[in-house]
Amino acid sequence: MKKDERCNKAFALQEERLKLEREKFEFHRKLEEDKIIYMDLSTMTLDDQQYFEDRKREIRERFYPSAV
Repeated sequence: MKKDERCNKAFALQEERLKLEREKFEFHRKLEEDKIIYMDLSTMTLDDQQYFEDRKREIRERFYPSAV
Protein backbone atom coordinates (compact mmCIF):
# COMPACT_ATOMS: atom_id res chain seq x y z
CA MET A 1 0.00 0.00 0.00
CA LYS A 2 1.40 3.39 -0.97
CA LYS A 3 1.98 6.15 1.52
CA ASP A 4 -0.85 8.29 0.04
CA GLU A 5 -3.26 5.37 0.26
CA ARG A 6 -2.31 4.76 3.89
CA CYS A 7 -2.80 8.44 4.69
CA ASN A 8 -6.17 8.50 2.96
CA LYS A 9 -7.25 5.35 4.78
CA ALA A 10 -6.08 6.75 8.13
CA PHE A 11 -7.94 9.99 7.43
CA ALA A 12 -11.13 8.12 6.51
CA LEU A 13 -10.89 6.04 9.69
CA GLN A 14 -10.38 9.18 11.77
CA GLU A 15 -13.42 10.80 10.14
CA GLU A 16 -15.50 7.71 10.89
CA ARG A 17 -14.32 7.69 14.51
CA LEU A 18 -15.27 11.35 14.92
CA LYS A 19 -18.68 10.68 13.39
CA LEU A 20 -19.30 7.82 15.83
CA GLU A 21 -18.18 9.95 18.78
CA ARG A 22 -20.58 12.72 17.70
CA GLU A 23 -23.44 10.23 17.44
CA LYS A 24 -22.62 8.83 20.89
CA PHE A 25 -22.54 12.34 22.35
CA GLU A 26 -25.89 13.22 20.78
CA PHE A 27 -27.41 9.97 22.04
CA HIS A 28 -26.35 10.68 25.63
CA ARG A 29 -27.44 14.30 25.33
CA LYS A 30 -30.89 13.16 24.20
CA LEU A 31 -31.15 10.77 27.16
CA GLU A 32 -30.31 13.55 29.60
CA GLU A 33 -32.70 15.96 27.94
CA ASP A 34 -35.49 13.40 28.04
CA LYS A 35 -34.94 13.05 31.78
CA ILE A 36 -35.30 16.81 32.15
CA ILE A 37 -38.40 17.05 29.95
CA TYR A 38 -40.25 14.36 31.91
CA MET A 39 -39.00 15.44 35.34
CA ASP A 40 -41.60 15.97 38.09
CA LEU A 41 -41.02 19.48 39.38
CA SER A 42 -43.76 19.50 42.01
CA THR A 43 -41.48 18.42 44.87
CA MET A 44 -38.70 20.90 44.07
CA THR A 45 -37.98 24.31 45.50
CA LEU A 46 -39.19 27.27 43.48
CA ASP A 47 -35.64 28.08 42.40
CA ASP A 48 -35.10 24.52 41.18
CA GLN A 49 -38.46 24.52 39.43
CA GLN A 50 -37.55 27.73 37.61
CA TYR A 51 -34.17 26.34 36.59
CA PHE A 52 -35.66 23.15 35.15
CA GLU A 53 -38.52 25.02 33.47
CA ASP A 54 -35.91 27.18 31.76
CA ARG A 55 -33.96 24.07 30.70
CA LYS A 56 -37.17 22.47 29.36
CA ARG A 57 -37.91 25.62 27.37
CA GLU A 58 -34.39 25.60 25.89
CA ILE A 59 -34.74 21.96 24.88
CA ARG A 60 -38.16 22.52 23.32
CA GLU A 61 -36.91 25.57 21.42
CA ARG A 62 -34.10 23.54 19.92
CA PHE A 63 -36.40 20.75 18.74
CA TYR A 64 -39.57 22.72 18.04
CA PRO A 65 -38.55 26.31 17.28
CA SER A 66 -41.97 27.34 15.96
CA ALA A 67 -43.90 25.83 18.89
CA VAL A 68 -42.45 28.20 21.51
